[in-house]
Amino acid sequence: MTAEQSRNEAKPAEPVGRVLSVHGSQASIGLFVGIPATKANEQNDSPATVGKFLAIRRGQTLLVGVISDVSMEVPVLAREDGYRAAASVDLMGEITDGKGGARFARGVTQYPAIGDPAMLMSHRELQMIYEVQAPATIEVGHLQQDAAIAARVNVNEMLNKHFAVLGSTGVGKSSGIAFMLKTILSARPDLRIFLLDGHNEYGHCFGDQALVLNPANLRLPFWLFTFDRATTKRSRSLPSSFPSRRASIASSRSGRPCGERIRRAQDSPSIHRCLIGFRI
Repeated sequence: MTAEQSRNEAKPAEPVGRVLSVHGSQASIGLFVGIPATKANEQNDSPATVGKFLAIRRGQTLLVGVISDVSMEVPVLAREDGYRAAASVDLMGEITDGKGGARFARGVTQYPAIGDPAMLMSHRELQMIYEVQAPATIEVGHLQQDAAIAARVNVNEMLNKHFAVLGSTGVGKSSGIAFMLKTILSARPDLRIFLLDGHNEYGHCFGDQALVLNPANLRLPFWLFTFDRATTKRSRSLPSSFPSRRASIASSRSGRPCGERIRRAQDSPSIHRCLIGFRI
């Protein structure tokens, strides 16, 4: 934290607006734009715009939300009170003071009321939200709203859930996934990852850590195919005597001599003693 940030933390945050309405988990905030000038709305590097975090003071609790929409459409009565713009805020959690100090929790236990003040969140409050205390954590980047705050992920919690990496073409999804997987393996070296790489994007990303299977080195056991399919697909490369070995292959699959009667089809699953594989 810089000296300027420390001085700003010591000062009480000035409201950038107040709650005008509440609709479920979304609140509408009337913003003071242009009048009167305050330290909060004079910060050109962090205006109250889409993607910024706002804290709404409700008693001893700070309700945390993200601005999803900003508009100049303000109700007439609100405009008469000095509001010049409105912001829609999606509530995502709250910061409460407990015995162990202030802590952030997802979800809200109470909702804002009309007139509650809204402030831009400070560096300390953002750090409290994104602080991850877990034995296996990885750093995947920095917070867009505050580059001084590292974005960390709890590996165990992430792997126990479904997650997706989304973005338009060219934004770096593949590079981001490769970085995440390498970082996850450094935090959890005992982990095993099975990666389906249809476009051959990751084969060179992991070096000696990865076993890369491709058409040049993939070997499949003969019992994976039916007899007819195997002979059809590999008829040109198999020895001419291969069809005559049908009985011996069946005998090896069943574990019985060729003279004994076999009570199963050629593609029936069983314990195999043949070490025969087909290269595809």
